Amino acid sequence: MVGSSKFPEGVWQFASERILNQSYRLLGKVGTLRYFVVGNNVDGYSGIERDFSSEIEFDEIGRPTWRYHFMNARDCKEVILGWSG
Repeated sequence: MVGSSKFPEGVWQFASERILNQSYRLLGKVGTLRYFVVGNNVDGYSGIERDFSSEIEFDEIGRPTWRYHFMNARDCKEVILGWSG
């Protein structure tokens, strides 16, 4: 949504499951992926951070899933700025 850091929650679930599943299929492991962040300086930022206190779980089909918590716009921007230098 233009001018907003709001992002549909279902997208985060889909992205986390899809990327983890692809990684697991190709590499046989999930790895240390920690963040999904989207946005820009005009529309704001939104994101999730993996909850490392819980283990990777597998659904009934064998796809990996992980718990995460939502990040506020300021924390997302700090992650982005930290990555870009």
